[in-house]
Amino acid sequence: MKIAAAALSDKERSRICSNPLRTPFFLLFDEAGIFLDSLWNPFRIGGGSAGYGIAQILMNDRADCLITGSCPAETKKILKEYGIRVIIDKGEALSAVEKYRSQDAVSQPG
Repeated sequence: MKIAAAALSDKERSRICSNPLRTPFFLLFDEAGIFLDSLWNPFRIGGGSAGYGIAQILMNDRADCLITGSCPAETKKILKEYGIRVIIDKGEALSAVEKYRSQDAVSQPG
């Protein structure tokens, strides 16, 4: 499992971006919450199919979910079609990933 976060910079402690379509970077974390990589978002400046573009980027890097500050309904629908869960959160990317991991662990049957 990989967790992606829409972020304002390429650092793991970056703030979460409020719009996944216009985020400068996607940060990738593994299932243990370890920072793996940052991906530049080439679709951040316009483009009619940015939702499909970011879905493809995240799918290519095997992200299972995306943490973002908000998400337009159409983009959420596209990401869901690609099997990517959308989590709405704010603050620091690493903290949001840790929070998601702890909530996901509680919600998963053991």
